[in-house]
Amino acid sequence: MAIVMAAVSSRPRMLAVLHDARRPEFLGASQVAELETILQGIPPDFLPEFEEAATEMIGAFKDARFDDSDEEEEGADGGADGGAAARAPTEGGREKKRRKKADKQDPFKQMKDIQHWLRLKVPPEAVVESEHIVYGHPGTDFADHSAQNTQSVDGFLYEEDDVDEMCEQGKLARSYCAKCGSREVKDLNFISHSLSIRELEFIFTTALPTAKCALDKGLLVDVGSRLGAVLYAACIFGKATNVTGIEMNADLCKVQEETIKVFGLQAAARVVCDDVRKQLELVGKAKVVVLHNVFQFFLEKKEAADAWAALFGALAPGTTLVTCPPMEEQLSSSCAVKQGTAFMKRLKPIELEYPVGEIGDEYADEHGELFSNIRVYAFAPK
Repeated sequence: MAIVMAAVSSRPRMLAVLHDARRPEFLGASQVAELETILQGIPPDFLPEFEEAATEMIGAFKDARFDDSDEEEEGADGGADGGAAARAPTEGGREKKRRKKADKQDPFKQMKDIQHWLRLKVPPEAVVESEHIVYGHPGTDFADHSAQNTQSVDGFLYEEDDVDEMCEQGKLARSYCAKCGSREVKDLNFISHSLSIRELEFIFTTALPTAKCALDKGLLVDVGSRLGAVLYAACIFGKATNVTGIEMNADLCKVQEETIKVFGLQAAARVVCDDVRKQLELVGKAKVVVLHNVFQFFLEKKEAADAWAALFGALAPGTTLVTCPPMEEQLSSSCAVKQGTAFMKRLKPIELEYPVGEIGDEYADEHGELFSNIRVYAFAPK
């Protein structure tokens, strides 16, 4: 793999090295073919970013592997045979050490590795050509947003500092011409369809523990899972053992499936490629359901109202709901007032303690509290 990474900055040379590496001491033919497929899909401009991301991923992978020095320490006090025992540990002992090393990994670092990987797979907005984004959301902060004045930048992939850097590099624009040919220039509205790593960390290390949700004892369902950020965070931050994303876009499902495989999360995470209205039985089995901006930008108002009705009809009493933005805002843009009010009556808010951020923190509200747009509810029986 070191030979492979040495040539990552030049695709032709990289492919030549890959072919030379088809020897037992390096990579098998199938592994080389997989790497070639990945490289062919990377634009030349992104090769430096690929090198950075791949280097970080390999470092994390090495950290999780068995350390030979640990083997030598084992049995060092076992007399004449101790050294031999240390040099030839049992397979069970080796596997325990691998797990121990993996357990010591920094969860935030693991999420950053996934972030860097996904940056290579999708554009900054993480909106694929096969998607239809719906604008016009009366009663919300997005009421005046349109395709002309709005720029999507995925919050899981890029935070505020990253966006600033991309704008400085000319990869993203901050403004648009409101009247072509004039000097009437306005700022673009920036939106995200994903939660950031910091928000996800808050959900799985603070919010859900406050709600007394043990993710090793039940199913978590993420409705509209997109890139799968909630799934990865549930496994890494929340130690979840059974998480399922429901995503209706096939292209995004493929990205999730590949990421789950690459980062070894198959035992706990999966994605179902379907409309949530066709997966109501699955929703009904969930102990936790995550709803991040779930229908607001992806369904027309009447269709969204029907989806909410189906979703609420499927939820089991006692289910914990994690929402962002608050449920009131999500419902106000997609349901009639009477229908939305009826839904809210079945939600019992769980009080959360929000951390206080530094001045200027992008996640701070007017009171300085971080992540206050994230809410947790218990679903009550009728």
